[in-house]
Amino acid sequence: MLIELDDGWSEEAVNVVVTVGKTPFRMPGCFRDRLPDELREFADGLIQGLRFAPELGYEPAFNVDFVGDAYFLWLYRLRFRHRWLWWAGSSKVRSEPEPVANSVLYLRAFADQLDGS
Repeated sequence: MLIELDDGWSEEAVNVVVTVGKTPFRMPGCFRDRLPDELREFADGLIQGLRFAPELGYEPAFNVDFVGDAYFLWLYRLRFRHRWLWWAGSSKVRSEPEPVANSVLYLRAFADQLDGS
């Protein structure tokens, strides 16, 4: 797991990219002051081991599912970026599985780092 941040549309917002299993999931417009708590909630959801969709920013970011002691992220994305191809539908994008324990430690450490800065 890797989390990257860059400046958002205002001083209060930040764009977040969560990469799991070599697949990046982009979430624009997350609020800086809420992000540490949202990352901790994400870690708590991983510990519970139940399917869920963590909220990073203003809406659920992606879906989380489990395979043994690992998890993966998935969502549906449009097949094409052009609006006139909306009828082509969407495709399921899924990350490779990652160990839950490693990601929980990473999420909590990253949240603590955000609180400290």
